[in-house]
Amino acid sequence: MKKLLLITGLYCAATLAPPALADEIKYEAVWHQGSGASLTTAPMARAAFVETGELLVRQGLRLIDVETDILNGGRIYVGLFTQGTGSNIFDGPLKLTELENEMGLRQTQGMRLLDFEIFRVANGDPRFLGVWAPGQGDELLTEPLEFGAFTTLGESLTRRGLRLIDVEVENIDRRLLYSGLFRTGTGSNFITSPLSKVDFGVKRDQMVAQGLELVDVERVEVAGEQRFVGVWSTGPGESRLSQLRAFPAFFTFSQSQFNKGKRADDVEIFIKKTGPVGCEPDPGPTGPNPTDPGEIPNPPSPAIPAYLQLVDGDIFTIDWSVIIDEMPRIQIPVDYLPDFLPVIDGDIVLPTEGVCGFNLINASSAFWQVGGDPEFDQPPFIALPDVEDADEFSYLDGIKLWGPIFGCEGTNQQWNFPFPLTTQGPFNPQNVEGLKLVIQLDPPTPNPDSSPRIEFIQPSPEGETVDASEMWDDDWIEELLESTALLEEIGELNGKYCGISTLIAEICLQQPDLCPAIDPEGDC
Repeated sequence: MKKLLLITGLYCAATLAPPALADEIKYEAVWHQGSGASLTTAPMARAAFVETGELLVRQGLRLIDVETDILNGGRIYVGLFTQGTGSNIFDGPLKLTELENEMGLRQTQGMRLLDFEIFRVANGDPRFLGVWAPGQGDELLTEPLEFGAFTTLGESLTRRGLRLIDVEVENIDRRLLYSGLFRTGTGSNFITSPLSKVDFGVKRDQMVAQGLELVDVERVEVAGEQRFVGVWSTGPGESRLSQLRAFPAFFTFSQSQFNKGKRADDVEIFIKKTGPVGCEPDPGPTGPNPTDPGEIPNPPSPAIPAYLQLVDGDIFTIDWSVIIDEMPRIQIPVDYLPDFLPVIDGDIVLPTEGVCGFNLINASSAFWQVGGDPEFDQPPFIALPDVEDADEFSYLDGIKLWGPIFGCEGTNQQWNFPFPLTTQGPFNPQNVEGLKLVIQLDPPTPNPDSSPRIEFIQPSPEGETVDASEMWDDDWIEELLESTALLEEIGELNGKYCGISTLIAEICLQQPDLCPAIDPEGDC
């Protein structure tokens, strides 16, 4: 029996410095009876994904399904390859017009779109990934529609001889929008609305009993719960949807399925935040402890204001249409924050002193939005589809902005958005009803000096970066050092208070006179 190819060496979760949160990625797939190997790749950056795909094609495999998402702050790609022949092309990210042009070109080459994927950039515009394979007949990619309109259109297209082969479901402003790829085909064709895993299993059994097989599945979140959308076509497949598994376990499971004469026809990935890298749960006492744990002074954890929200992904927003405690909602992508921010009791400790704004290094685009306008550019506001196109702006200096936040909260500090965001000085954004600022950051790079990041700055024309030693009240730092020294003595520092060592090292670099308080040897 032919061995199933494994590329385990390509899967290596990067070790991120605290307090970045470790994303956990899991896999599930639709399995049918079938000969030949099916291989799902590890999550990887686009360049590595393309290189791996070229290798697999030379080995007789063909890409049939691609998935993408944000993992640890960077966009990753996952592909499902099966044995096959003929040309096989992956392309993207593409704008809609670029995708349409590409579809037209590939049709003249005897190829048809086999699979597509959608994700959104900062201003809400879609970006597409496409997989092409040899094919014939008509093909059509629909615009995003709500379920009722989508099924009505699907019924019309079915009467014209087209069949739905792939669907993407997006949750945009709490609306589920469906985009579908239709190709010339025959037989029955259905799409089912979002169902729980249990109900989806029941529906699967009903469909299989009617001679239908599952050809595509989408996992979507509805009201905080996971739901499943299925596309069904005439066929004898078992349509088994496997459980979510981490990458190594999924490969082991794939090998067992291969040995049973089964192959995956569709794969889904699911990513969730788990916790700070390097912060393992405290296992409790493992031996004699000279210090009573009840006497350990906990390092204080300044509360994060409700309007400051740490989020996944790569998009930074300030939204004056959502007011919390008289402040606009500010959403900060957590993976781009400084590495030295500690985590205490599971919460990242944000600065409380000397900081009034942000400097976003290596942003790719920035947009003001009002109402339904995704690119509001009436003076003095500026829309930046590509930051590097800002003629008078030094891209490496970053995009700076500040206001009555952090250490300036409750003061007379005004909001200020220097060029290239606006062409004016301080002003009150609440005078523009429903105003929102959206900035998208580039994916992280291996080089920390050039990698996109968010710095904390002072309110000044230069927007000077604030040192770690100046970001918190002196009393808090002193109490932190005292608590840390005691915790280090009993070996509980890294287990309970992730990232404090990194913060202390940063402070020591900036204020060496504080080092003796935590390290008599002077190693700081």
